[in-house]
Amino acid sequence: MVVERKERIVSIEEAVSVIKDGDVVGLSGSVLFNQPAALARAVIQKGVKDLTLVMLTGGLVSDMLIGAGCVKKVVSTYMGIQDYAPICPNFQRAYMEGNLAYWECDFQHFHCTIKGAQWGMPYLLTKAGIGTDICRINPDLEEVEVDGTKWIKVPPTPIDVSLIYASKVDPYGNCIYEGSVFAEFILANATKRAIIVQAEEIVPNEYMRRDPRVVILGGPTRADYVVDVPYGAHPDEGPKYYAHDSEHVKEYVKAAKSPETFKEYLDKYVYGCKTQAEYLEAIGGITRLLTLRQSMI
Repeated sequence: MVVERKERIVSIEEAVSVIKDGDVVGLSGSVLFNQPAALARAVIQKGVKDLTLVMLTGGLVSDMLIGAGCVKKVVSTYMGIQDYAPICPNFQRAYMEGNLAYWECDFQHFHCTIKGAQWGMPYLLTKAGIGTDICRINPDLEEVEVDGTKWIKVPPTPIDVSLIYASKVDPYGNCIYEGSVFAEFILANATKRAIIVQAEEIVPNEYMRRDPRVVILGGPTRADYVVDVPYGAHPDEGPKYYAHDSEHVKEYVKAAKSPETFKEYLDKYVYGCKTQAEYLEAIGGITRLLTLRQSMI
């Protein structure tokens, strides 16, 4: 008996409808690369609250979710926007005011907490951080001794839903990356309820079968929901498609310096844009998009 595969392409509204208040949400990418910005704007429009964000390194997209009041906790190794903002402005303000918890860790601790969730382990052990203040900064990390050897005990962080950027995705949720891959694979593997992928391009399954070795997310870790969103990482970079929008990033950082000016930013670029097409017009339309695309040449 041959079972017919089901296509997984949905609207962006249908995709984010699975996210609930209080969910633990994985975010793909790093700082200004591979960020699911379009999905994040849809989450803000939906009005979801009390999320825990889990990402290798945070950036503009996670900071936008924090500034919009969607987030209660962050699990990440770093929260900044390179030289534009060494510390994300909304993150810094929320943390300093006591409105945001930060599960600070190093790269090895991050991988342990995600892989522990994937494998259903009560904890994983690593030597990373021995002799430092990491356990004082993050009380969930505990220094233990096993047979005379010191280790740091890292608890798991199970993920409910992951929001993931990809270059090319087929209708069945198999994903290809044209640029660097960060924590996308381990986040997807640790996700319990739904993997949501926004794609620059939807390609036929035959494209994937030409060389299955380049498929990063596929099989049991393929997307549950696929959303077709060209330029969906903007203002971040879509590797091999367009560069990050430095002028828009500067505009964002300036707006995020106060709650009042950030509200104006959200009104203009999030609440005021009901579709991705409207958003692309708001950020400068075809002229701006061609400039960003040509800058990758």
